[in-house]
Amino acid sequence: MFRRYWVVLSVILAAVLVVSFFAFAVEQADKDAILNELSAYMDKNPMVLRDLIFSMASRYESENNLDKAILLYEKAVNMGIDDRDIYNRLLGLYEWAQKFDKVEAQIRKLITMAPEDSSLYGKLADVLDKVGKKEDSKRAWQEYLEKV
Repeated sequence: MFRRYWVVLSVILAAVLVVSFFAFAVEQADKDAILNELSAYMDKNPMVLRDLIFSMASRYESENNLDKAILLYEKAVNMGIDDRDIYNRLLGLYEWAQKFDKVEAQIRKLITMAPEDSSLYGKLADVLDKVGKKEDSKRAWQEYLEKV
């Protein structure tokens, strides 16, 4: 009787484990199928992710995790999401993190996207001045004054 009890219990436990394994496998297969479909759709239109990226990055920022937010925006840019708002957010994060070499590069990208935005030239001049590039800063101020 005692041995029979353990055999029955073992069989029931094995059945539960097998059923849960198959349920997990089905769930994982469904997740994989959805991810594959999303991946194919994103390859055609990467801008679909824009709002999701903003949401996730904002969450990282609120948690004061600047590196994760920066990395997320950089990945978005590398994926081909060519959006001025993302470049502006990335610029703000670089400034906040005091990564002035990246701030300079980001401002230059924004200037190529919107050369008519005179405020960018002033920002560039300020950053160049902060990092000690006085001559470049003067040229940026001259460009700024020409645009205004």
